[in-house]
Amino acid sequence: MTPKTLCGFFIRALVVFSLFAFCWPIVGSAYGAAFRASGNVLANVWSQRIVTISLSQERPSNRDTELGVIDKLMHKKSTTVLSSRRHGYMPTALVIALSLATPIAWPRRCRVALAAFFCVNIYIAFKLWLLPLAYEPVQVQTAAQSSGEQTSIVSTFFWIVSASSAGWAIVPVLIWLLLIFREREWGRLTGNDTRLPSTSHPRGEE
Repeated sequence: MTPKTLCGFFIRALVVFSLFAFCWPIVGSAYGAAFRASGNVLANVWSQRIVTISLSQERPSNRDTELGVIDKLMHKKSTTVLSSRRHGYMPTALVIALSLATPIAWPRRCRVALAAFFCVNIYIAFKLWLLPLAYEPVQVQTAAQSSGEQTSIVSTFFWIVSASSAGWAIVPVLIWLLLIFREREWGRLTGNDTRLPSTSHPRGEE
């Protein structure tokens, strides 16, 4: 990829991501309500817990969602506040911005963006299912110590995916990379197009 192409990619991605950020004050309330409604359904699949995801009354630092977890076995309740913007909206905005900014043909770009939107929402649903576990550090630590190093690695992975500050960016980038992983696109992006001569790839073929 030439410096000019790379610069154009970053500028386009920044513009699209900024548009999503500017739209948050307008769509934030509706998105937060949908986020909490979905979370109440998905999080309660965890059978040993009763999970409530509701609108936070305090809303510190844009954290608009309150997560309450009641453990049925230990009869303990824990609460924390989190942001539907960081856990749901920003991953969606990032993966769409990257997809639309990718220097490939527009039909392919739009297909990638739609697929990315679908995949990132699967990730968000998975995150909502994991959130009650991620916000119980004492129980996670105990499970890791009793089950050995393998469980500790799995628990760390779950924490990165669901609750870490960097998870909202890491997973969307991986989704985008997987969706554009096609030899011809990677050749164009890296500047090492290894396609066969035009006799094997007729003009106009995608």
